[in-house]
Formats: sequence, structure tokens, C-alpha cells
Amino acid sequence: MKIQLLAFSFLITVNLPSFAKEYFCYVPGAGGGSAYALQKLPLDLKARNIEALSFFVGKTGTVQEKALRLQVQIQKHLSQDSDFECHFFAYSQGGIFVRYAMNHLLLEDPVDGTISFAKIAKSFTSASTPHLGTPLARLGKNFLGKQLEEGLAQMSEEEVAKFNDPSNKEFYSPAIEGMPSFSYRTFIRSSREAKSLPEKLGFEAIKSDAEKRKVNSSSDGVIPFGSQGFAKVLSDINVSHGFFSSGTDFKPSIVDVMEAHFRMLKGQTPMQKSYPAFFSELVAQTAL
Repeated sequence: MKIQLLAFSFLITVNLPSFAKEYFCYVPGAGGGSAYALQKLPLDLKARNIEALSFFVGKTGTVQEKALRLQVQIQKHLSQDSDFECHFFAYSQGGIFVRYAMNHLLLEDPVDGTISFAKIAKSFTSASTPHLGTPLARLGKNFLGKQLEEGLAQMSEEEVAKFNDPSNKEFYSPAIEGMPSFSYRTFIRSSREAKSLPEKLGFEAIKSDAEKRKVNSSSDGVIPFGSQGFAKVLSDINVSHGFFSSGTDFKPSIVDVMEAHFRMLKGQTPMQKSYPAFFSELVAQTAL
């Protein structure tokens, strides 16, 4: 006990709290993740005393296939440490297959035996995720047919609806009861705010489709704003879709935001107070 108290005192003195058993686990989207997010992001978070992991689950594949690949990687960590736990931060399509994994997949714990995937999750946060689908997938299916990659095709409104339908036992993936679950919604007000050509084209395609269907056209250039909410919406951010896979070009950067998010999960300063100009109480319905 005396040693523990001394160690605790030392941590307080140097102001470096340790979260060694609770990892910040970044899960990328449909493209498999940028080189920065997969390789450098965990190191940048580690430099801020946050243990972090990024999981590459492939550039192609269905939601179910990517969830299984994630399961294999999580299992490796759990097999080495039965105390392994994750704060999942899932970007874009990653939010869908993490939802699926937590509701449908199992893990083998060295101590407790077979457990649900959700048991190792301390929290779940999605960012820029098409929880209600995106018209770009539907338009892509109409144009390319079966040539559209299967996982991308699953992001159409019709296909994503399966993950939200309680009667669809094969796919239904609700928020896990009792687990802190959050989402961030991203948006741009015009194609001029897009950071890439695909985002510019996507923004205009979503806007045109929304006008024809007489629905809200707000988006981040890939995902409609109204599709991104899941569980508790923490904030709306005026950035294009690629932000949560970006490097450090933005100010605040992806590292700043993720550090602040993790501190928020640990009961420390909310990031909106740290970066008030960056976070917005968007009235999205009248933004465009």
C-alpha cells in the first residue's frame, strides 16, 4: 500500500496520468485508413500519454468481413492481456462495422472464456459515419451496378437500414445498453470548403439528389449530415469528411481533437471549451 501511495503521489506531481489498460482504439473507414491515421496517429497520442492503437481492416470487404478482421486483431491483444480494454473511435464506415462487431461477434478471454466483443469496449464513438446511409452509395450502385465494391454498396440508405431494423436479427446493431456511446457530425457549407476533388463532387451530387427528393442537403461531401447521429451527439464540426483520417494540417488537428475527446471520456475538460471556435452548434437544416 505504501508503494502504491508513493507511486500515485509521483504521478500527481509530474501531472502525467496513466491509462495503460484503457487503449484509445482508432478504426478507419471504407478506404482502410490514411497512412497518418494508421501509423503516426498512435505515436502522436502516445506522446501525449495516451496509449493508442490503429486497426487496419483492409480497403475492401463487406461490413461483416471487416468486423471479423477487427475481431482477429482485438483477439490477439486480449490473448496477451486479459485486462485489455478499448475506447473505440470509429471513423466513417468503421462506425458501422464496430457496431456490428459489438452486437454479433465473440472473443475468447484468457480468464473468463467466451465473452461478447462489446465486453472489452469501455466506450464507443463514431465520427462522420453513415448511420442512415449515404446517397453516394445508392447513386454509385445505380451507375456501376455490381462493379461497385460490395462494402461501399452496403452504405446505401436501403442497405444500412438493415443495421437499424430490430426485426433483422442478422444485421441489427443498436447502441449497447449501459455503454457510453457518442457521435460527431461533420459538415461543410459549400463545395469550396471541401479538401479533395471527391469531396467537392460528392457534395454537389448529394445536394442535387437531395433537391430532387426534397430533403435536407447538408453534408460533409460524402455523408449527409442527418445520417451521422448515433446515440449521444457530442458536437457538430465544420470540416469535410476526410478530417478524421487527416494528418495535422487542420488547427486543431486530429490529434488535438482525439486527445481532447479522450480527456472528456476520462472526466476532464470538454473539448468544446478547449477549441470553442472549432466546434459549432450547427443549425444544419438551414445551413444550405
